Amino acid sequence: MTIDHHQNSPSVSHRVVNAVARKEGIDPIDLEPLYHAIDPDSLDRLFSSEAAADDRAADELTFTFAGYRVTVSADGSVDVATISGDGGQPSSIDQSATPSGEPNTPD
Repeated sequence: MTIDHHQNSPSVSHRVVNAVARKEGIDPIDLEPLYHAIDPDSLDRLFSSEAAADDRAADELTFTFAGYRVTVSADGSVDVATISGDGGQPSSIDQSATPSGEPNTPD
């Protein structure tokens, strides 16, 4: 039996909101709406399990949301980096959410 983990896991847009909220230490409902930064439906379609990797222009997408630099990779993982005051370069990276929606933990 094959299990599609993407089908049972939260959407990419939900993983982004949850990862940023976890980094902020707040409830996801207290964040600004994701659509102020990016179209959530387009984000979900781009990284859906149905979207062919060959159809993507890149293997990852990076955007700013709620003061963080968010990178979504082709495998659906979400990285959240704090934007520092030195020209917008990330100052710390938090491998915050995997396609299953679970926080990444260092080995």
